[in-house]
Amino acid sequence: MKVKVYAPGFLTQEQLNSQGTVTLPDKSTLDDLYHLLHIPDSFRFSLFCIVNDKKTSWETQLKDNDSVNFMYPMPGG
Repeated sequence: MKVKVYAPGFLTQEQLNSQGTVTLPDKSTLDDLYHLLHIPDSFRFSLFCIVNDKKTSWETQLKDNDSVNFMYPMPGG
């Protein structure tokens, strides 16, 4: 399945193709994608995971054509 990824700026993005997508096996989770992208474990607890515009958990099973965004919390008011 193909998943569109809006990756954090520090990510080298070498795992993404020119359209910003990555191919994953069926039934892959957000956690599987996280490890495929080689995001350091130290960032895991400071990122929000957004799938199709909804905050989700690491165990969320991804589907073909999902859109995934890893976001930092933004302070301010």
